This record gives sequence, structure tokens and C-alpha cells, in this order.
Amino acid sequence: MPADSLARAAAKAGNALRRLAAGLPARGVVSPAAPNDLFVAHLAAYRLAARYAAGRRVLDLGCGTGYGAAELARAGAEEVVGLDPDARSLAYAGKRFGGPRVRFVDGRAEDPPPLGEAPFGLVVAANLLAHLADPAAAIDGARRALAADGVFLATVPPIVDDKMMEQQRAGGVHRANRYLWDWERLLRPRFRDLRLYRLAAPPGEPIDLADPRRSRLRAEDFRWDEVSLAVPSGLGTLAAAFVAGSPVV
Repeated sequence: MPADSLARAAAKAGNALRRLAAGLPARGVVSPAAPNDLFVAHLAAYRLAARYAAGRRVLDLGCGTGYGAAELARAGAEEVVGLDPDARSLAYAGKRFGGPRVRFVDGRAEDPPPLGEAPFGLVVAANLLAHLADPAAAIDGARRALAADGVFLATVPPIVDDKMMEQQRAGGVHRANRYLWDWERLLRPRFRDLRLYRLAAPPGEPIDLADPRRSRLRAEDFRWDEVSLAVPSGLGTLAAAFVAGSPVV
């Protein structure tokens, strides 16, 4: 077996052991226990959301292992509520990242439980909507939870052509593969303001989201660039983010 393949296999086994030791499934969970390129790219999504977090009550839909909720709290959020249906992820999140301003709740984004009377100033769905059978229900729930001046931020795969759509479907990871304009059509009737961003990798740095080895990159090395909703081309292969404001009541 080539040296690179051996290194990948060893890293994959090590990641699995660390996840199991932390009480997580051996595979399929993004967490600090396996800080590879995929984890860093996911964390970069929360770096964009953090721009809107200061002084706001924040809801993190599909919070997973809680690293993103912690990032939002560090950005100055008044309170962060992480919502996820996976018991093991919530246990890990609560133990590692829970605190006076960060709490984690069992629930589904499509049908969230009561989360307090005060509305949220920011609702984040980082790399979540494409995994849901009914993303429209989650978007509706986010809209209802927001304050009148609140912001909804969602990151999705940047599918802008048939080739990328075929790749996403072949991967079998997502339940709701959509072109970017399909996501826009879901968001437009629910929010008056809508902006689109692309996640740009650091110049000259190769990104391999399938590589299990520890990443050499930092989340702050990535860049979010605003792009036109009219012609959403040239988005690359990492992620796209919709930032929606002024929810329609």
C-alpha cells in the first residue's frame, strides 16, 4: 500500500478511536475529535455566522457536537441554544461546550420544541438543510423563531450545474439536493432581504474534504465573498451561504 494511503488509513483509525473515546459514533460525525479539512471548513461556516452573533440570542439548528455554538458564544452572543436530535452529539456538546450562555436541547429543526418566549436575533443552519427530508419546514421554523430584525444564515452545497448535482447525488450524503436557485425560491417568500456568499479556500492551499488527517489550515484562513444572486456561478466546490433578513410574518 502506498505511503499516503497508509497515512490516511492510520488517521482514519485514530479518528474513529478518538470519537469512540468521546462517546461519539466512530464515523459520520464532524467534531474537534477529528480536526481535518472537513471540520475546518465546517467551522468556517460558523465564522461567517459569528459576524451577526454579538449581543443576540442565537439558535443553532443541527448543532451536532457543539463546536459551532461555542464559536457563536465567543463572538459575543447573549445566549446560544443548540438544537439537535442526536443524543450522543448532545451529550458531547454539553460536556465540552455547555456553560452559562450555551445550552443544548434535544429536538428536530423541522419541528422544534419550545425554546423560550424571547425571539432569536440569529438562527443558524450550518450544513444542515441539505440533510433534511423537509428543509422548507426547518426554514419556516427559523422564520417564526426570529425577531423582526433577526437574521437567518444557512450554508448549503454550491450546486450550480448538472455535474455537481450528479456528484452530490452519487455521494449519498444529502437527502435534499437542490440547485442554488431552488434554495433561493424557498427563501424569497419568507424573507425580504437575501444575500449570497461563497466560501473560498486559502490561495494555493489544496483542500481535501475526504482526507482524515489533521488539517494544516485554520478556519480564519478561509474567506467568504459575496456573489450575485442573479448569476451564482464560479462558486467553487466548498459551500455557499444564504444570509436572510427581515422575516415575513
